Amino acid sequence: MITPFSEVVNPRLCCEDETPVDPRTMSQWPVSVSLAVVGLLVLASVPLVSGQRGFGVSGDTSPYKGYSGIRARPEAKRLIYYHEQTIAVVEVGPNRELFNCELIEVYKPGELKTALRNMSEFAKPYRLGF
Repeated sequence: MITPFSEVVNPRLCCEDETPVDPRTMSQWPVSVSLAVVGLLVLASVPLVSGQRGFGVSGDTSPYKGYSGIRARPEAKRLIYYHEQTIAVVEVGPNRELFNCELIEVYKPGELKTALRNMSEFAKPYRLGF
């Protein structure tokens, strides 16, 4: 049987003066202060986390996004074409059907070399000329 707090014979005591404390009427400032501190810590860590990069060239803040690696069809053949600062990863079916084309824009010559080297693991890059 649950007894209401108002009928409890010996309520919880606090501090030296043994004043009865009702937890329903206690102020909630310690919880709100701790939530505010946690919020400030999260906001302070955002610049640290945003500097980390995923697949691609690490160590600088260039907008190179890298290849996602997502395949439209597993049986499709992947072809890589590049021209100047654009790389196209194309998925083609057996009857020359186009299943997917992902364009990657690079802004530095070093990024182009690194990206092509990484992508040459699964297909040979072909240079396009116009």
